[in-house]
Amino acid sequence: MNNWEKQRDLLIEEALAFSQKVAANAKRDVPSAQQAVKATQSPVSMKEPVVTKVAPKDERAAIQRRLMNFKAHQERFQREREEYYAMTMAKARATQWNAPKT
Repeated sequence: MNNWEKQRDLLIEEALAFSQKVAANAKRDVPSAQQAVKATQSPVSMKEPVVTKVAPKDERAAIQRRLMNFKAHQERFQREREEYYAMTMAKARATQWNAPKT
């Protein structure tokens, strides 16, 4: 048997042992059906969600701020795209082969 075949067989044995160990641990961690039913039947307290009153002018200012941030973000992306295009085209033009005129 070759060395790589021995290493392969050892690796397979280790992986099998590891998977069996994980499976054995998983069986112990799984709750029984009765425990699962009890957990789902516990009462849940329903509280009113806390709603904060926001003044319309504050809400409008928040929307305007988010809109300006979005616009600045889009402008930055456009600028970066244009710079990348210009740089790529400059590289392409610099390496372009021109046939000699005869």
